[in-house]
Amino acid sequence: GTDFSSGVEYWLNATGTTSWTYTAPGLNSGARYFIRSKAKDKATNVETPGTAISFKYDTTAPSSSVVLPSNGGKLNSLSTISGTATDTTGAGVQIVQLNIKNTDDTTYWDGIGVWSATQTWLLATGTNNWTYNSSGVTWGSGKNYLVQSRARDNVSPTPNQETPGTGNSFLFETSAPTSTITLPGAGVYFGSLPNISGTSSDTGGAGVNSVKVLIKNNTDTLYWNESTLNWTGSTYWNSASGTTSWGWASPSWTNAKTYIIQSKAIDNANNEETPGGGKTFIFDNTPPSSSVTYPSNGQTLNTSPTITGNASDSLASVGNVKVKLKNITNTTYYNGAVW
Repeated sequence: GTDFSSGVEYWLNATGTTSWTYTAPGLNSGARYFIRSKAKDKATNVETPGTAISFKYDTTAPSSSVVLPSNGGKLNSLSTISGTATDTTGAGVQIVQLNIKNTDDTTYWDGIGVWSATQTWLLATGTNNWTYNSSGVTWGSGKNYLVQSRARDNVSPTPNQETPGTGNSFLFETSAPTSTITLPGAGVYFGSLPNISGTSSDTGGAGVNSVKVLIKNNTDTLYWNESTLNWTGSTYWNSASGTTSWGWASPSWTNAKTYIIQSKAIDNANNEETPGGGKTFIFDNTPPSSSVTYPSNGQTLNTSPTITGNASDSLASVGNVKVKLKNITNTTYYNGAVW
């Protein structure tokens, strides 16, 4: 009548007769109990006890967790929120609820189309594995959100309800990052280009994840493919090294070919930049040619001549011409002012 320390069966006095009560002692959560009763009349006749009833005592709340979105995630879409729930003491999970908070604006999704200052617990579908259709949620790009869940079990008369945990936080972003090619710089012709480089940025907060580079031989309609180390007829985006500052080792260029280089950045929310026009150039590694037309070779002069000549280049055109003058008699050179 005081505790459960004895293995001996006790019959305890109830209060009342035709309607009776007995206040149960402290019970252990998760334990199963049996109850039997017997009555005794005023003529001292004692009832033979019938079959006992059994019940389980459970004061332990179930637990739940959010699986999608993952904590710290960066997303550009979220049509379904999902998670799991368990009840270790056997009563089973009755329902799972969740709330969606815009932590930047301190507002909550009300489930019917409005962000409100009042926290709203939304009913999920399923129990041990649960989902919530979030396709109608008006997510804001660049906003941070928190999803919390709580589970309730089947205990009566008052179900045990979980105290919500910290939940999962994530960034929602739909704006794409941007990238710029800095090398090659301005110019139509290049005779050497061992590396391609550039920069990228992401203003939405997700951060740049990677930069891709497309290199097209526009003359032959071919694309450089880093996986095969060859020029192919199919478009291929190569992976640059770095993010906000990126670089890529150039392939072998062919003289007199026109090339187009484009870049695109991808952020951590999987938003992908729409590539711009890129940089177009002609690769020219053939030197120009020049010749002296006056004086002619071997000619003898008695006046200082105006030296003339010709120069040509098949692609980039001649940028400048330089002349070297040597006195072969005393092995001196003219520096533009004196010998």
